[in-house]
Amino acid sequence: MSVSKPAYALNSKDIERHPVCRYKSEETLLAHGDEGWVEPADSERIEDAYGHFFAAEVLLPDKSKVVALVGNTEPFEPKLNELVQFFVFFKNDKQLRWHPEEHAAEDLAEFLGKPVEATIPFLFDITRYLAGDRRSLAREVLAKRSRG
Repeated sequence: MSVSKPAYALNSKDIERHPVCRYKSEETLLAHGDEGWVEPADSERIEDAYGHFFAAEVLLPDKSKVVALVGNTEPFEPKLNELVQFFVFFKNDKQLRWHPEEHAAEDLAEFLGKPVEATIPFLFDITRYLAGDRRSLAREVLAKRSRG
């Protein structure tokens, strides 16, 4: 991804090439008539997380790893991150935007093609991109909801 593209069009190859992305400027978004455009960040080390997404290798309970984008990160607010942070998982160039407060554990398991106990809780770490409270940037994620 050397130029901007709609967030829904991101794929795992884009994330491998550009592990830190950001929303386009407001002027650009207005010109496209869409708020969902992203572009590679200027650097992989970011001072301000606002509007940025970070690639993370996610460690699942079954010890397998998947890549996900982590968004809405507040580097110094671990409790707030539990409420606002979201994840975009990739599989076969499809995406699942998953939020632990809003989506069921079964949604993630189904998308990844694994049983729930092999997907939740998972661990991620984005400390290489940001300074902040480690509890915000590297933590265990639990699902708050279940379909049942």
